[in-house]
Amino acid sequence: TDRIKKLKKIIDGIDSSLTRRLNDIESLRKEINDTLYEISTLDDVTRQLNPSAEDFNKDITSIQQTFKNYRTEIFQEKRKVGEEFKFYKIQIAPYKDLISSSESLKTACIFIDSFYNTSALVLNEIDTIVSYKTLSEITKTLQIIGQHSSTYNSLPIQLLDDTKKLKLKMSPRNEQTALPSYETEFVVTGIQKKIWGAGAGIFFSGLNNDNYSFRKQGTDTAFSLVADGQGKAQIGVNTMAYFGEQVGKKANYLGPTFGAGFSIEKNIKPRILMGLMYITGESNRVMISAGAVGGQVSVLSSVYDTKNSYKAPVANYQKDMLKVSGFLSINYSFVNK
Repeated sequence: TDRIKKLKKIIDGIDSSLTRRLNDIESLRKEINDTLYEISTLDDVTRQLNPSAEDFNKDITSIQQTFKNYRTEIFQEKRKVGEEFKFYKIQIAPYKDLISSSESLKTACIFIDSFYNTSALVLNEIDTIVSYKTLSEITKTLQIIGQHSSTYNSLPIQLLDDTKKLKLKMSPRNEQTALPSYETEFVVTGIQKKIWGAGAGIFFSGLNNDNYSFRKQGTDTAFSLVADGQGKAQIGVNTMAYFGEQVGKKANYLGPTFGAGFSIEKNIKPRILMGLMYITGESNRVMISAGAVGGQVSVLSSVYDTKNSYKAPVANYQKDMLKVSGFLSINYSFVNK
C-alpha cells in the first residue's frame, strides 16, 4: 500500500508538470505562428511610397535574430522534456511490478509516455518551421524585393504647358516577388520660372503727324498754310518678342521686349518698339508693355511756313522725319516657350 501511494504521488506530480509543459509548448507554437503571419505580410512594405533597400535589410536582420531566439528556446524545451522524461522513467523503475498488475496505473503511464513522445514531435515540427531552410526562403524573397532602392529618378520632364499629364506604370522586377503590377495617371501642375515667346497686339504711341492744308486768303488769289488738327497720339499694330522671369509664386513675369509694327493711317509707317513687359498666364499669356518707339512722322518742310503766302497750293510741303516717343502696348502671346 505504501508503494502504491508513492507511485501515485509520482504520477500526480508528473501530471502537474505535464500541464505546465503543455502550456509552454502551446504558447511557443502560437507565438511562432503569429510571427510567421507578420512576416508573410511584410510585402506590404512594397506598397509604401518610397521603400528603400535599407528598409528590407532591417527586416531581414530582425527576422534572422527572431528565428535564432526561437531555435534557442525550442532547444531548451527539448532539453527540459528529455530530462523530465528521463527523470520520470528513473522514478517509476522500482514500481514496474505494480504498474504491470494495475490497469489504471498502466494506462496512466502509457498516457505520460505518449505525452512526452508527442511533445518531442511537436517541438521537432516547430523547429522545422524556424529552420535555416525556412529562414533562407524568407530572406531570399525579401532580398529580391529590396535588392535595390525603390526610389527612382525619371528623365527630365520639360513643362511646356501649365499642366502636364504623366502616366506611371510599375511592375515587379522579378516574378518570385509575387507582387502585382500597378498603373496610374496624374497631372503635374508646374509654373515655369523663365519664359519666352512672341505676341501680337495693338499699341498707342506719342508719335504723330503734323497735318497742314492750303487755304485761300479771302477773294485774293494767294494761299496760306494752316495747321489742320495736330494729333497728339497714334495707334498701330505690332508683333513683340519677349523674355520674362517669374515674379512671386504665380504665373506672373517681368522682362524685356522688342518688336516691330506699323501705324494705322492712310500712309502706313513702320515702327520699332523696345521696352519692358509684364505677362500673366501660362498657356494663355496676356502682355502689357511700355517703352520707346521710333519711326518716321510727317512734319512741315523747312522751306514752308504758316506766315507766308503762296500763289498756288503745292504738293510737297511736308517731309518725313525720324522721331522717338513712348508707347503702351497690349498683346496676346501666340508663341509660348
